Amino acid sequence: MGALTQNTPRWALPTIHLDIALFQGEDRCWVGHCLQLDLVGTSRKFREDALRQVLALCAEQIAYAISYDCLEYLFKPAPSEILRKFLEGRILTAGRLAENDNKGGLPSNPIEFQVATS
Repeated sequence: MGALTQNTPRWALPTIHLDIALFQGEDRCWVGHCLQLDLVGTSRKFREDALRQVLALCAEQIAYAISYDCLEYLFKPAPSEILRKFLEGRILTAGRLAENDNKGGLPSNPIEFQVATS
């Protein structure tokens, strides 16, 4: 496969699978933490907001890495305590981000995700 660019058709982009740990932090704030990218979304009230926030951050980060050809810096694992929260949790939901979920206008890989909550 050739280099990925802004002109790469969406169908040619590989699917990226993300695992999200969703939990309440020490301050009772909901936290969504992506295991593969070490990105975090938070919400004081609703776990769904934390999940939406972290997924939006992931989509933007992936699109940026493709557009600027810096994929070698994309994946950074979350700390082991976050992995433990994911593994000890129960699967809450799984899904796929729609094409229009990427607000930045950059090309984005299809993103499948799985969420576990404690």
